[in-house]
Amino acid sequence: MMRMTFDSRVWLRRLLWAAGIYLVLCAAAWQAVPWGVRRAFAEVPKILPGFQAGAERVRCNPFTMRLTLEGLSFSHEKLGEIAACRTFSVAANPFALLRLAVGLREIKLVGPSLTLGIGPDGGSILDVLPKSAPETVPDAQTKPLFIPRVVIGAL
Repeated sequence: MMRMTFDSRVWLRRLLWAAGIYLVLCAAAWQAVPWGVRRAFAEVPKILPGFQAGAERVRCNPFTMRLTLEGLSFSHEKLGEIAACRTFSVAANPFALLRLAVGLREIKLVGPSLTLGIGPDGGSILDVLPKSAPETVPDAQTKPLFIPRVVIGAL
């Protein structure tokens, strides 16, 4: 009969490896998430011509799983600033994955503003937004669109 022994050095080595990998991933997320957000803002004019989106400061804290955007703004070249927020913060809740949902612990808006006005040519923001494609009859073989559940703790 084989007897199992507890080797504390093996477990300590495994724990140190896991902690090292966790710290490397956190350090990478600290830089990669703000870079990805800025890059997504740079893509807005390609998707919505005439529109600009940006933030003065983008921060990510991987330990608390919080993304904070300071000086967030969304504007149009003819109509000016459409929406802005002094601080927009969202915190993820990874435990919602156990409930098969996308989880947000908190969404926080500080100083939000929304401007709906008439431009010099008499048009509003509703006139310059892209129009949706005409509805088509879905085939019987196409799968229905999957919409994930979203759980928000505090807004």
